[in-house]
Amino acid sequence: RVLLRDFFEIYPNQETPLEVPGILGRLVVPPAFDAVIGNPPYISYRHITNQAAIVNALASDTELAFPKFSGKSDAYVWFIVHATRFLRQGGRLAFVVSAGMIFSDYGLPLIRFLGHHYRIKAVVDSIVERWFPEADTNTVLLLLERETDAELREQNEMRFIRLRRPLAQIIPA
Repeated sequence: RVLLRDFFEIYPNQETPLEVPGILGRLVVPPAFDAVIGNPPYISYRHITNQAAIVNALASDTELAFPKFSGKSDAYVWFIVHATRFLRQGGRLAFVVSAGMIFSDYGLPLIRFLGHHYRIKAVVDSIVERWFPEADTNTVLLLLERETDAELREQNEMRFIRLRRPLAQIIPA
């Protein structure tokens, strides 16, 4: 099933109209997913037109420790926080995000948030190619696994991977 909506207007367990031509009904968003995969927009939060929806979506979650991101944060940080509430224990998150998470001011609260909710499996970077040459931003692959147990998160072994060959040489066609 595909539900085409603003991500920040959808919540786990939410009942929503099902908009399939010729079919009337309602859809209940599952309580948890095995994976969330995305390539959120690379745009500063200041330039986002649905800021109110984002703030409302994130403020309504009492279980997650809402990070204190600055107004300079890229939009993807908000997508990661919201996606967290959709993942079951052990569920995976794979996002293509700006490499700014590693060196920007807003990266520190994001990394803290990830450390409180995930086992960081890998952050993958490439020094030989830009994965989106038309984008103004260098990107990394962020691979996470949802973990609610603090002790297991602390035992996690993180991998920071820097590719020295193009993906086409590493992954067969």
